[in-house]
Amino acid sequence: MQFVKAHIFGFGNWIDETIDLSNRDFICLYGENEAGKSTLQAFLLFMLFGFPPKKRAFYQPKASSRMGGRLTVKDSDHQLYTIERMHHVRNGAAVCEMENGEIYQEDWLKAQLNGMTQATYESIFSFSALDLTEIRNMKAEDLGDVLLGVGLTGSSGIQRIEKKLENEMGEWFKPTGKNPVINKQLRHLDDLKKNISELKETEETYRDKKQSLDASVISFRELKEHVKTFHDKRQMLERQVEALPLLRDYDACLRDLEAFPEEIRFPDNGTERFERLADQLLPLRGEYAALEKTKTQYKNILSQLKAEKCSEEHLQTVRYLLEQQNIRSDLHRQIKRQSDQIEQLHHQIEAELKSLSLDLGQEELVHIELPFGTEKRWQSLKERHMELDSEEQNLQEQHLILLREQEVLEQDQEKLTRQLLDEKEVRKLKALIDEDDAHNTAETLLQQTNKQQDQWQQMKQKRLKRLSITLWSALTIGAAVAFAGLFMTNTVMLFTAGLIWVFGIGQYIFGNRSLNDMSEMFSTNNGHDGRTALSEAERAQFEADLTRHNEAQDALKDLKAAEKTNHLEWLKWDERKNTFDIQKSQQSQAEAVEKQTYPFLGQVDITYWPELYLTLRHMLSRFEEKTILIEERTATEQKSYELHSQASAFYKEKGWPFSKEKTNVAAELSAYLDEQRNIENRIDSYIVSIEDHQTALDALKEKMQTYENEQAQLFRQAGVSEEEDFWEKASKFESKQQLKHHLKSITDQLSNRFSKEEQHYLYTEASRDEKKWQQEFEVLQVQQEGLEERLEQERSNQSQLYAELKQMESAETLSQRQHQFNSEQEELRRQAERWAVLATAKGVLNDAKRTFREKYMDKIMRQTTLYFKTLTDGRYSNVFAPEKGELFRVEQQDGMRFNVTELSQGTLDQLYVSLRLAIGSVISDAHNFPYMIDDAFVHFDAVRTRQVLGLLQKISSQQQIILFTCKKEIVQTVKKEKTVYLNESVRIANNLVIE
Repeated sequence: MQFVKAHIFGFGNWIDETIDLSNRDFICLYGENEAGKSTLQAFLLFMLFGFPPKKRAFYQPKASSRMGGRLTVKDSDHQLYTIERMHHVRNGAAVCEMENGEIYQEDWLKAQLNGMTQATYESIFSFSALDLTEIRNMKAEDLGDVLLGVGLTGSSGIQRIEKKLENEMGEWFKPTGKNPVINKQLRHLDDLKKNISELKETEETYRDKKQSLDASVISFRELKEHVKTFHDKRQMLERQVEALPLLRDYDACLRDLEAFPEEIRFPDNGTERFERLADQLLPLRGEYAALEKTKTQYKNILSQLKAEKCSEEHLQTVRYLLEQQNIRSDLHRQIKRQSDQIEQLHHQIEAELKSLSLDLGQEELVHIELPFGTEKRWQSLKERHMELDSEEQNLQEQHLILLREQEVLEQDQEKLTRQLLDEKEVRKLKALIDEDDAHNTAETLLQQTNKQQDQWQQMKQKRLKRLSITLWSALTIGAAVAFAGLFMTNTVMLFTAGLIWVFGIGQYIFGNRSLNDMSEMFSTNNGHDGRTALSEAERAQFEADLTRHNEAQDALKDLKAAEKTNHLEWLKWDERKNTFDIQKSQQSQAEAVEKQTYPFLGQVDITYWPELYLTLRHMLSRFEEKTILIEERTATEQKSYELHSQASAFYKEKGWPFSKEKTNVAAELSAYLDEQRNIENRIDSYIVSIEDHQTALDALKEKMQTYENEQAQLFRQAGVSEEEDFWEKASKFESKQQLKHHLKSITDQLSNRFSKEEQHYLYTEASRDEKKWQQEFEVLQVQQEGLEERLEQERSNQSQLYAELKQMESAETLSQRQHQFNSEQEELRRQAERWAVLATAKGVLNDAKRTFREKYMDKIMRQTTLYFKTLTDGRYSNVFAPEKGELFRVEQQDGMRFNVTELSQGTLDQLYVSLRLAIGSVISDAHNFPYMIDDAFVHFDAVRTRQVLGLLQKISSQQQIILFTCKKEIVQTVKKEKTVYLNESVRIANNLVIE
């Protein structure tokens, strides 16, 4: 069987992918971790054998509702069919479609698999590094059995089964063991037998102990009732002693209450109500007195403020003067600002004049005039001056360039003239080169002719040999036919023999003639033409001389043209020079006129005249601004003086001190107005405050009257008219009430401890003598302790009897123990049968191993030896199966033998791989399935890896092999066309194409 193509609808992380495996016997599927190698391997197993529902659900894709796919395979008869399985269709059962469209079900597929199951397939045709790891983890002495177990079942399962059987047999029984089940059961039966004998002895004493317990229970109950009676009496006496202080307090309260009148007239909660009213009146009275005092003070202040207030006409005059003084302050600030601006402009003009470095002062700026058009004229002169300077520099540079070009042309012409050859020398060199070309052509034709003649000679020999064979064959066949005709006297055969001879001889003659004609064609004159050939060095030298001569001629022609161009450039330069001289003279005259008009221009380079114009224009503007500011400042100072004179007249009228230098007039006037406004505001405020105080006094008086009325009501209820009498009567009423409350508290405490009958006895008859009660208490205590001691003795005796009887009752009866003994004997019989079954199974397994060894072991060991020899590069020549409990042994070329425990781990892995491949090879005679190997060689070094890959490629010619790996070393060893990169595959229309 061979896998041809797999189309995955959805399986794990594979969705809508097609993998083409056709025409590939050996395939290496490479992918990093999480690339889907194990999932792809599981998909192939699912297609062949199917999975149970839980396992199918495990591979349900997260991003698709479809789980399943199609697998196209080719059987041993080269017949193609496609297997389709879907998770939710037919419960995962397979549908097989043939090339001709016929459909078959799961049973047909199982028949095609020839009884192969998934477990058998994985144990024979699929293995990984985990199998090698399992071998490494086992003890050395078990390795031989492990490898043999693989040979028996295709995996290490047989070894595990045999070990399991041995372990289970050991768990059931060991001749000298203690923990096995049967050994424990035997000891348990011995213990039961001893216990049965003891039960027979203890059964007779049970009745006597039962009777003693019944008598003890009756006696204990009677003693317990007596103890309870004495206990109750003692408790009652204790409670009475505890209540004695309360009884004495009760008697004292009754005596104190008799000293008060039977009824005292006093309002309910009178004391608290009176104190509450007094507390409320006290702050009100204090507040009333404070308000009255404050009101008187406000009236006095109001009278003083009215005396200090001035008339409204006077205030209007002050306000007008204040406005004028504010205006004067603004004028002072304006004068200061103007002075600052004048000073600043003066310094700026001086700084700019100084920066110009000209012999020019501010006094001379008055006489400078810069009419419209001056700036444009100066700018034009500057630009023209710069153009003339640039033109002069260009003329000088061009003059140097033309001189240099003329010198170079003369030098080049002289150099090229020396490189020219004579005309005779040129003709001679050309003739020699032409003669050499003719000679080379003749030599080439001669070589081709000789080669064709050699080929013809070889062909001629073959044809002559063929003609000879034809002639002798015809003669031999003709002779045989003629001999037969003579022997049989058949003229037809004689005629046929003659024809055969004629044909053979004619073929030979005509063939020779044709060959001779061809030989004459090749025998033409191939002699030398007599010309002399040049050597390669001579020819190269002649050609180089001619090349230099031709190049020199071409260069001289170019130089002639360059000389003409240079002469024209000289003429142009002379014309430009004359024009420049005229323009230079005109520019000098224009500059002289400007310097005469503005002498300071003589101190400045003409290139800075436009900037100087802007600077002068700016300075003249500032100078004009400065003159205007000086005039404005003079006018402002005059106006300020007039306002100052008005203030002086007002101050003199009021008699206030005033001086010419006084500067705080506005502040004084403003303060005076603020003071008058403050007086007016205070007058209004005090008027309002006096009215508010009067309103508050009226409200307080009304509120106080309410509380005073309530106090008078309390006096009337208490029957008094004065506060002192009220408090005296309140004291008596409160004392009587406290006594009543205390008496009630005592009775409440006693009612919680005693019944009504007991309370009546305590109030009326009980003695208040504590000593008498103490004596009675001691007598009861002695009697109670004696009864409790007897009760404790009876309880101890009863407990002992209870324990003994309970022990007897908890123990099983003799019949129960005998029944248990019989049941345990039956259990021992069943355990022995189970052990016998395991022993039989182990014997059957040993028989199966012997049968396999007799049937397959020789084949497997021969194939294992062949593979192992290949993998070890011939170091080991033979492998021997274990016999009589021994381990596998291998033999080197020199005849030395080793068992598996003496091999290195790498060699042991090679032996295991050889055995697995050998098993698959032998089994493939009946079941030719593809191998699926999952990174089984990750622990091999580079040499071992190349060896095992080479072996797999040989085996793949008979059986398809699919190798899953994540190791780049393996990929580098395998040919590129046999490698599939799962994570780098070319995807076209969701198909995975084998690269």
